[in-house]
Amino acid sequence: MNKLLTHSAIQHSSLLREGAAMATKAYILIKVKAGKTKDVIKALKKIAGVDQAHPCFGQPDIFSFVSVADEKALSDVVITKIHTIDGVEETDTHIVAET
Repeated sequence: MNKLLTHSAIQHSSLLREGAAMATKAYILIKVKAGKTKDVIKALKKIAGVDQAHPCFGQPDIFSFVSVADEKALSDVVITKIHTIDGVEETDTHIVAET
């Protein structure tokens, strides 16, 4: 691959993670208890599959972006991980239709 790039046979290349083309991606909007936003953000960033987590003004309190293998894995992240974070009151999950 490096030789092909060096000799301009290929102008650009990218490597997809295994299963990336079939990944389930979702935006998760999170409402948290007052004063808990920073703690929840820290906890979210430790969860495998949570690619981004950003505090926002207004509702929801946090926008997060998750990329996992499939909908079962998404359910696991939301129900068994995000919902159990101290301070999380509710979530609203939006699965990406296409990228």
